[in-house]
Amino acid sequence: MTDISVIVPCYNSYFPKLIKQIKLIEKILNKKKYEIILIFDNGPLSKKKIKIFQSLNKKKLRVYQCLGLLGQQAITKLAFKLAMGNTIITIDDDLKYEIKNINHILKHFKSKNFDLIIGKEINIQKSLLRKLGSFLVRKIAKYFFNFKKEIFFSSFRVINKKLAKIISKDKNIFNVIGFDLLLKS
Repeated sequence: MTDISVIVPCYNSYFPKLIKQIKLIEKILNKKKYEIILIFDNGPLSKKKIKIFQSLNKKKLRVYQCLGLLGQQAITKLAFKLAMGNTIITIDDDLKYEIKNINHILKHFKSKNFDLIIGKEINIQKSLLRKLGSFLVRKIAKYFFNFKKEIFFSSFRVINKKLAKIISKDKNIFNVIGFDLLLKS
């Protein structure tokens, strides 16, 4: 039985960082029953990259390739269907988020019986356009969901399996996962 599925959607991944991320996840979750799902958008992978993955922990790592360009939201939803863990973690492929405290977050997630935790970026350099886009998404979410405070969105999430499976059944693969998660949690 797998307790935790870590989903890493990948597109134009910088492989040294991706391998470092995988090894860090393995080190942090080493005493838990987990799997890591790498799902590549716009494959196929080169033979050299496939060999690199084969040298890693084969029992814990599953690698998938999408031959078309579907986008991060769509391949993450697809990975929800593939995940076997009761708790699902989504994280980017570029070491943008600090995951060293993931065990503390998981403990809090389970003790409070949460459906969802969304991580917040700290000290991330963004372009002005990206900052503006994030600001607008937060304002729309605050208004739409009638929040008292703004909520932050990111690709670093902890989700229970039931909620992830509900999201994965949505036929519209282009919906924003953050909004879908809030609507259904």
